[in-house]
Amino acid sequence: MFAANPRQSTRSRNYFNPIINLPALLFDYTIDSKTQLNVKAYSLLGQRNMVIANPNLGTSGDTINMSLGSYSARQINRDYYKSYTIDARMIRKYNLFGHESALSGGVKYSNISTDRKQSGTGTTGTDFDLTLTGDYGINLLFKTINYGAFLENIFRITNKLSVTPGIRYDYLKSTLNGTEHQVYNDYRPVSLSTSRNILLGGIGTQYKITENIEMYGNYSQAYRPILYSNLIIGSSTAVIDPNLKDASGFNADFGFRGTVKNILNFDVSGYELYYGNRIGNITLTDSIGKPYTFTTNAGNALTKGVEAFVEVDLLNFEKGHANSGLSLFSSYAYNNANYLNGKVGTVDLTRKILEDVPQFVSRSGIHCTVKNISATLYYSITGASWSDANNTVATKTNPSVGYVPSYNIMDFALGYKFLDKYNIRVGVNNLTDNKYFTRRTETLVYLGKGVLPGDGRSVYVTLGAKL
Repeated sequence: MFAANPRQSTRSRNYFNPIINLPALLFDYTIDSKTQLNVKAYSLLGQRNMVIANPNLGTSGDTINMSLGSYSARQINRDYYKSYTIDARMIRKYNLFGHESALSGGVKYSNISTDRKQSGTGTTGTDFDLTLTGDYGINLLFKTINYGAFLENIFRITNKLSVTPGIRYDYLKSTLNGTEHQVYNDYRPVSLSTSRNILLGGIGTQYKITENIEMYGNYSQAYRPILYSNLIIGSSTAVIDPNLKDASGFNADFGFRGTVKNILNFDVSGYELYYGNRIGNITLTDSIGKPYTFTTNAGNALTKGVEAFVEVDLLNFEKGHANSGLSLFSSYAYNNANYLNGKVGTVDLTRKILEDVPQFVSRSGIHCTVKNISATLYYSITGASWSDANNTVATKTNPSVGYVPSYNIMDFALGYKFLDKYNIRVGVNNLTDNKYFTRRTETLVYLGKGVLPGDGRSVYVTLGAKL
């Protein structure tokens, strides 16, 4: 179906209606010349509404039910989001060893909830209608409370050398309550409560080789708790390991960055990311040979790579271009990602390529400014990747796993500033209307097994004002 027409739709009665509001309040206060306070309060208030006809494979058409003389009732899925966060940070500069150092610290509080109502029975109509004619099959309330605090200090040892150690503590409490429909008139209660105390540390260092070029290195611990999405089955062919564990690891990098005569700006680094107890999807077969996806702690993984960014300002070669600019830029990341070990049943994941990690990502472009007009052309290439931990080849009967081929995208944006306070921006995404897909899926949220095609050519207009 993707090869025939990646833009086709076999569901004329389907609707997707997201409503997202992101209010925020920012407060900055300079207490004195060496002390600053920053407070952010923000929230996410929204909904995600879906009306789904015949939530099965895309090859099954949405047709008139002859016994009813009409279409079948559609499925209603609704999520309600409420998220409140306050983040306060303070930085204090002071003299140490004859150089200015800085201590920063902060606290954070978040209260997040998702009210998930899915698999409800809707109407048999054809328009966007969230009217419910039967009970929801899934009615769950997710809540997470997070308290966090951090401290870090920049120690400037000499004019060239600085070291920045840091530490962070988080308390997470997550609860899940509600019901899930199992069989006819059987609504099973669901309840889960977990809490975690997480302490992470890291350290970074910088050394100035010249006034404009420096060498840097960083090491930080990392932690990823089990997510709600890891615990909720999204497909009849998915199985979740009841003994899932949180993942943890570390990230380290080393590189060089700087500028050369205000013409060349660069940043080149190598990195290593260790991912212990990584949660992954493994393709297995049941006793009758039917494939299914098993979500579990697949194993320990290691990703090594190189990242590079270069920007060249062409007009700096000449004089008299204060209101104009022309620059070329390019960023490139190469990833070598593999499982160090891992075995699930008879499946050995050792040296398998990590799923959902492209082999490389390249983004380049050209940016031009002439007085109040600016234009940017972007070109990006994303390398190929695998969709499951054991690198299973896709088949017609199991298209939810397999290879995701490399793809490229070109975007264009044009901006204009006027009356000092206003701006307008017009852009075209996927300028050449390339046909590609970014991932494979089997969840019913996306209407069955298959691939998720990328967006076709689209145009946007943005108006802005600064008063």
